[in-house]
Parts: sequence; structure tokens; C-alpha cells
Amino acid sequence: MENNILAYAAGVMDGDGSFSIFKRKPGKTGVSPLYFPMIQLANKNKDLVDFLIKEFKGRLFTRKAYTKDGSTRLPSHQWFLEKSAMCLPFLEKIIPYLVIKKERAEFLKEFITSNPKQGRVVLSQDILQERELSYMKMRSFNDKRVSTDSFSRKSSKNSEKLEFWAYLAGLFDTDGSFSIKKEFNDIKMINPKYSSQILLSMTDIKGINFLIENCPLGSVFTSIAKTCKKGMVYRFGIYTREESISFLEKIIPFLQSKKNQALKLLEFCNGFSTTRYNRGGVDVHELDFREDCYECIRQLNKYGVYKPSLIGLEG
Repeated sequence: MENNILAYAAGVMDGDGSFSIFKRKPGKTGVSPLYFPMIQLANKNKDLVDFLIKEFKGRLFTRKAYTKDGSTRLPSHQWFLEKSAMCLPFLEKIIPYLVIKKERAEFLKEFITSNPKQGRVVLSQDILQERELSYMKMRSFNDKRVSTDSFSRKSSKNSEKLEFWAYLAGLFDTDGSFSIKKEFNDIKMINPKYSSQILLSMTDIKGINFLIENCPLGSVFTSIAKTCKKGMVYRFGIYTREESISFLEKIIPFLQSKKNQALKLLEFCNGFSTTRYNRGGVDVHELDFREDCYECIRQLNKYGVYKPSLIGLEG
């Protein structure tokens, strides 16, 4: 299997994946609790799940769309591997490329290799205690969401390692975004301002540090987030067209679920014509170009597929 595929898969798992030990009460014929490994990924984009199934097998579960408290949740798709025979080969392949969840993946691998396959036999209290401790420790990994580490020193140039950009593509396909911001920041402006935005938000600083150690572009900072369990996230952002072009040209070849958004943003950055006096208005053709790019990416981020307006279809 190509290293770039494994690096991309590691980025996806560091984003929305999980490594766990599940505990199940013994069945009718069982005599001791079962402790077994489980590797999962859940995402609204089925392409990511299909990619993992194609490369690593496993199973698919789809949660249908539903409405709760007046809001509609989109369908979500879950990929998972369970039991030692399926999990161990995956762990052996992907661990060298993981950054954020490397420690918990290594711990899960150690758990698998240290515990023989469970049968219908009574386990000693010592073995049960060891497995319970492993189960509790694995659960504790998910509580270490915000690190007290500081930001790493920025790289002086873009990494030329394809594996880095493949990994980063997996991270952006899960936790990143490519968008165009539209705003009126001056009441005297006739037309809105359009600007490119590339963002990555994470609750673990390790992923952000790995990024800036290999990429000099953009800026990093901490941010308060109401949706975050611990109230704070680390954020990487690129806001200039020049830096966006450099970043997009590197990462686009490895993107899968958000490639269309990135391509449209690259088109916007390359085709953007600077207007010296914004207050005097923007040429109608330039304004149409900016608005079309903005609307296209907005729809892609909402639906995954650009759905042009009826006016656009008629034209």
C-alpha cells in the first residue's frame, strides 16, 4: 500500500477517528466480561467511509437524517473495525503516520498483542483487573483534549514530503474548511468584500504543531469555542490570496471529500482582480465572478455538490 494512502488515512483518523476498547457483559454461554478493540470513524461525507472500506475493509453503518428541536441533522456514516484480527493489521500500518492519536493507537495495539483471544472460559481476577484497567485508561485518552504545550517554532519553508501533505489532506477533509468570506466592513462601501479563508480547528495542539513545523504559511492562535467540551480550541488560518494559492497547490492533489471546495477557492484566488478603490464599486464582471465563487463554495460546504440557481440553469 502506498505511503501517501496510509498518511492520508492517518490524517482522517486523527481528525474524526477513534481507537477504543469496548466492554460487553458475557452472553448466555459466556462466563467472563468481554473486552475487545474497536476502531471507528464517523463523518457526514460517505466518500471518507467508502475510502476506508476500500483500503482497509471493515463495516459501514449509516444513521438516517432526523429532525430534533426544529433542526434537521444530515445523514452520518460510520466505518468500523472490531475484534483483534481486523484491528491489529490496520494499527500496524497506520501507527507510523499518526500524530494526534498515536499514543492511544499504540496502547490499543499493545492491548491486543498482550491479551489472547477470549474464549468461553473463566478468566482469573488478575486478568480481568488488567483488562479493566486497560479499558479505563483507553477511555481516559479522550479526556485529554486540550494540551498545555506551547506552539512549535514555524518552519522556514514548505515541506516537500508528499506524506506530510497527504496526512494534512486527511486532517482538512475532516476538521478543516475552505471558504470565501463576504462582508461589508465599511458602511461607505458600495460592494461587499470577498476574501479567501482556509481554517483548521483542533482541540489537541499536536496536530497544529505538526502543521506549522512543516509549513510556514498562515497563523495560529487559541480561540474560545462554545461547542468545544473544554471551551477552547487551537486554530490555524490562512487569509491572504498569495499564501492560499501556495497552500492549495500543495494539498489539492491529496484531498478527497473537500477537493471541489479547494479547487474553487484556488480559482477564486487566481482569478481575483484587485480593485484599488473599493468604495467606488467593483466592475460588474469582477463582482459576478466573486459572487459566483462565493455561492459555489457556500453550496459545496452545505450540500457537498454545487446546486446552481434556476437563473443559472436557464442561462
